Amino acid sequence: RIFASPNARRLAKELNVDLGRIAGSGPEGRIVGDDVQSYARDAKTAAAGPIARTADIGPADGQPAPGTSQVVTKMRRAIGMNLQMSFRDTPHFFVTMSVEMTRAMEVREQINAGRTKDERISVNDLVVRAAALALRRYPAVNSRMEANEIHYLPEINVGVATALETGLVVPVLTNADGRNWSDLAAQTKRLAQEARAGKILNAGKGTFTVSNLGMFGVEEFTAIINPPESAILAVGAVKSEVVDIGGGIGVRPLMRMTLCSDHRVIDGTLAARFLLAIKTYLETEIRSDD
Repeated sequence: RIFASPNARRLAKELNVDLGRIAGSGPEGRIVGDDVQSYARDAKTAAAGPIARTADIGPADGQPAPGTSQVVTKMRRAIGMNLQMSFRDTPHFFVTMSVEMTRAMEVREQINAGRTKDERISVNDLVVRAAALALRRYPAVNSRMEANEIHYLPEINVGVATALETGLVVPVLTNADGRNWSDLAAQTKRLAQEARAGKILNAGKGTFTVSNLGMFGVEEFTAIINPPESAILAVGAVKSEVVDIGGGIGVRPLMRMTLCSDHRVIDGTLAARFLLAIKTYLETEIRSDD
């Protein structure tokens, strides 16, 4: 009889791991969840073959050669001046909240079933829609300060931060709250493709920005507000973590998001309520037919 915890057995089934091959680290050699996850990681690494060590390789593709210099491009100079002005003139403050992504990932799988790669929605698409609907509920976040007035904007246009070799650009998805999943996925892909080709769509029309570094494994970060907007949402990776479930423990996919706000326009309570609206949508309200 294999001596393993219920959580270890559940994980073994999910990860297609044979418990008989695992040495337990728990009391009296009991196999626990961490043992299963560690075994699965090691097996995946072994299947991938040998990996070059960082110490043995040179600069990554697109990186400058050490010992050289280059003139700052117009784009890089404009980005630097814009963000420097934003951080200098805008009193930033940051609020972070975790989202349990089980339901959202299930809905994403339902939507993507039978679709081609180009038609599938991404995790970032889930976040963009959730943010757009939260902005509809809290228009005070969908705002900008101009002189001595705060303007609450009639349209919800979400900028999607996109990294290029030459710098960071923010093409804008207009009327983001009114798009269905298919339209949203198609348009965000188009925005990214056009940006990489040198064309920034709807530049200057943004009312709010989403910046996502989750695809690089970043768990949590803060961002600089894209002026003249009042806030930007910084999104981390969806990562399996051990959580409390009704007094027991389990593994669930969690995603951390940080709202970076202009404190002249948005206070802490509003920021928390806005994040909670995004969290509630992704955890309980999201549907495949939205």
